[in-house]
Amino acid sequence: MKILLMATAIAAGIIIVTGLLAIWLMPRASRAAYAIGRSLSQSRSYHEAIPFYTAAITLNLDNASAYRARGIAQSHDGNYDEAIDDFDQALLLRPDDAVALVERGRSHGNKQEYDLAIRDETQALLLNPNLTDAYLDRAHGYFETKDYDRAIRDLDAGIRLSPRLAGAFEARGAAYRAKKEYNLALQDFDTAICLNPQAAGFFVNRGSLYSERGEYKQAIEDSDQAITLDPQDSTAWNNRCWNRAILGELDTALEDCNESLAISPKDSYTLDSRGFVYLKLKYNNKAVADYRAALAIDPKAATSLYGLGLAEQIRGDEAAANGHFTEAKKLQPDIAEQFVKWGMPTSGSARSLPTP
Repeated sequence: MKILLMATAIAAGIIIVTGLLAIWLMPRASRAAYAIGRSLSQSRSYHEAIPFYTAAITLNLDNASAYRARGIAQSHDGNYDEAIDDFDQALLLRPDDAVALVERGRSHGNKQEYDLAIRDETQALLLNPNLTDAYLDRAHGYFETKDYDRAIRDLDAGIRLSPRLAGAFEARGAAYRAKKEYNLALQDFDTAICLNPQAAGFFVNRGSLYSERGEYKQAIEDSDQAITLDPQDSTAWNNRCWNRAILGELDTALEDCNESLAISPKDSYTLDSRGFVYLKLKYNNKAVADYRAALAIDPKAATSLYGLGLAEQIRGDEAAANGHFTEAKKLQPDIAEQFVKWGMPTSGSARSLPTP
């Protein structure tokens, strides 16, 4: 009997010691798994980091940092719903985590849930008014909802905190461009390029601004630089196609559009541009095909509707042409004047052109 009691006591002691040891070891194991995940995240191996964060959470369900870190990794992996779930849990455990709010707001922004994004970034700034990322992310939400003045104010604040952040200048330039304040936009694009002259996208955006201002040669020069920096940037090829077409450099414009479509075959903007090139070359059947393909992707593109109308009119289908003209003018009342500016005839005179 004594032996049985002693064995029972020993077993109970072992269980207690094992339990205590587990309690002592699990947080440490959780921290170790978290550390591995962090190392992988720092090397941008976000997908590979997720299982280690999951292990850290499994070993310690109160590890708020692991939930936040896994949310960031999930967001980089494109899993925005899962990321938001992790940020929710992190904030339940640590409600004053401003960084988790910033990251959750960014995930909402990536889902185009801009009101929720703005709410989270605003809450983060109430907790910490010196978070540059919160100002930039909230500015993005304001920009996408066309509240350009608020976007600019937030970008002003972000630039004050981080005066050498090229992306902030580029974003503010885009907001000024949307307001048609082209001189201010150009100043910001110039600054962004000075801060980061290797960013092809900055040259693409400044080139688009030059094009809007009618400075087509400068636009082409910026496209040249963007293509040199990133030959796979289909937008740069498309922009150069468009500006060359306006200047009448049609053969090289067509080459550029074809190169752009080889990279992004279903890009409606480039299909529209090539339709315009074909229209100027008087290859009207090809123009019709490209404009129809562009409209299948973006039915509300005024340039594609008007260009299709011109091509249909040249082919003799007045009823179809007039329908396209009407729809295009509803979307952009000055579209006819734009086509004249780009070197095309008015709708009434297009019918006299030949149809190859």
